[in-house]
Amino acid sequence: MMPSVKNTKVLFMGTPLFAAPSLDKLITEGYSIVGVVTQPDKPTGRDKTLTPPPIKQLAGKHRLPVFQFTKLNTEAIQTIVELKPDVIVLVAFGQLLPPALLDIPKFGVINLHPSLLPAYRGPAPIQTAILNGEKRTGLSLMLLDAEMDHGPILAQKTFDILEDDTTESLTNSLACEGAEFLAAVLPQYLRGETKPQTQDHSVATYTRRLTRQDAQINWQDPAEKIYNQVRAYYPWPGAWVYSAGKVVKILKTHLDAGELIIDTVQPEGKQPMSYNDYLNGHQPLV
Repeated sequence: MMPSVKNTKVLFMGTPLFAAPSLDKLITEGYSIVGVVTQPDKPTGRDKTLTPPPIKQLAGKHRLPVFQFTKLNTEAIQTIVELKPDVIVLVAFGQLLPPALLDIPKFGVINLHPSLLPAYRGPAPIQTAILNGEKRTGLSLMLLDAEMDHGPILAQKTFDILEDDTTESLTNSLACEGAEFLAAVLPQYLRGETKPQTQDHSVATYTRRLTRQDAQINWQDPAEKIYNQVRAYYPWPGAWVYSAGKVVKILKTHLDAGELIIDTVQPEGKQPMSYNDYLNGHQPLV
């Protein structure tokens, strides 16, 4: 017999701030959260303070059981088996799930992915969409299978990428919209009202994990490419150049009749400042 929403036992798996609105929404909607699985605490900042991921902090506020596994090994899988989830909801967890874990919940593992799959599979869909100058992106709710972002689609929703969107602003928007989208689609799926649709794998595109080096600006590139690069790499790692042997981050630019205009920069070891202020004591960056 189909469990009611309040009786559906949900195991939530997620790590960064992007996942927090979804967990918060599931709690508000009255799902029985049997546990929250997230990544281990990591050292952050200059003093390398051990810091819990945002999802652990949110789960702690609601007194939910939290599990942090370095690897999803046999012991971790057994722990999840004992929680007896009806469904696993995964939002930006940060590890690939082993096949043995996918078979545990009777309703499978539902993943919220911030792209219109099969476009932009992988770890950096938001940044890559901005880098490529896309005007639209979206959210996909899918059933996880053994391959990365490969499983059947439950539902999708399209969103515009605004001209001044950065990875930060677009991530925040999609996180909030994703929570509402999940809350709308999940009960439909649990009631059997949503039929999973196989992706067209022949047109799949992929993203890779981005690095600090990727964000170095080449002034020989077209203005629009640099503009997109600045937006895509904000706030991390920040698009940057070398000037007089030091790193200068380019935090904000705009285009004026096809010309790139620098608005805000951050010299190494200093606070962000307007580019005009920077020019008072430095040579132009371009």
